[in-house]
Amino acid sequence: MLITIIAVVVVFGGLIFFHELGHFSVARLFNMGVSTFSLGFGPKILKKKVGKTEYALSLLPLGGYVALVGETDEAELPEGFTKEDSFSLRPAWQRLLVVLAGPVANMLLALILCWIMAFTWGEHVLLPSVGAVQQDSPAFKAGLKPGDQIVAIDGKETKTWQDMSDAIAGSNGRTLSVDVMSQDGQGGGDVRKVEITPVRSQRKTIFGEDETAWLVGVRASGAFATNELSASESITSGWKQCWNMIVLTWEGFGDASRELTQQIIDSGWIPDLIVAIARGGLIPAGAIAYAMDVKAIGTMNVEFYSGIGETLTEPVLLPPLMDVSAMDGKRVLVVDDVADSGKTLKMVMDLIDEHGLSLDGSASIRVEARSAVIYKKPVSIIEPDYVWAHTDKWINFPWSTLPVIKP
Repeated sequence: MLITIIAVVVVFGGLIFFHELGHFSVARLFNMGVSTFSLGFGPKILKKKVGKTEYALSLLPLGGYVALVGETDEAELPEGFTKEDSFSLRPAWQRLLVVLAGPVANMLLALILCWIMAFTWGEHVLLPSVGAVQQDSPAFKAGLKPGDQIVAIDGKETKTWQDMSDAIAGSNGRTLSVDVMSQDGQGGGDVRKVEITPVRSQRKTIFGEDETAWLVGVRASGAFATNELSASESITSGWKQCWNMIVLTWEGFGDASRELTQQIIDSGWIPDLIVAIARGGLIPAGAIAYAMDVKAIGTMNVEFYSGIGETLTEPVLLPPLMDVSAMDGKRVLVVDDVADSGKTLKMVMDLIDEHGLSLDGSASIRVEARSAVIYKKPVSIIEPDYVWAHTDKWINFPWSTLPVIKP
């Protein structure tokens, strides 16, 4: 409990402190009067006056505040300050910059943290390695197979999956010359050239809007590489990581879950049972169940790793379990929050497809199963039946961003 409290104080206190520091810095840049700059709220524990400004450490460490002189025309001027120091008498553009400086400071803090992480841990890039090929897709017709490496497109080297995706997206349906290295043991790593013509497809953006995408029908294998970065390279990488971060709010999640539900209903396929993959799928599954008025809902908690780098021969379902004996032959919707690598979702769907569904340890039953996720990433090795949005960005869900509450 104490560690949780400290974590909350440090995180929120730090964010608010840098926010107020932004206001303070720009106000002083324009020689505006600042009577107090306090770290924390409430009674002042320590204080020191430097020039006209009092710097204080207050009792409640959740953030801080900046007291600008003359924030309104009627405000009384503190001792030692004149009307020339008043915030309210400054040009509108100066006041606007002071107001904007707070959120800008928080953005700069995020960039600095991302730069530090990039410099410390390097840049993780998804390799252009094919994990799956969709039946009858352009890639399938061109002879691509799982394990193939996309070396270049139209003579331009593709070092990452993003390089490959960008080339396909920018083709506008034009036939591409693709250099492919086989890794299936039948060619010894030789590079062959194939021609692939992307096809147009409709999908949703992270904002839930329809967009046109050019696709060839391949999914990533999930193979990553880590590149060490110099200090200057880390700045660029840190900026990209910061820009590519998505924060899904509770309100946004509400819209996403209802739009995802609408997709399912529009398909004409109504589930008899909704199964959440714990833990990420619990809240999305509950929201979809409410939206569809499906009262039969269960969880599937899958243990696959028995230790660091050690896997079990077969996946094991953990309790609590659910009696599904009455669901034989019924429709089951499996829900997760995101198909990132897609390995967990694929494992669950394969398990149901090959062995049937058993959530109580008894004999398995045969069901018609489909899957639904809020987000799907390009690296996913499985194509869910229902997807709210596609993204390659890092996702912060509202139920998993705050520190764990401990006893």
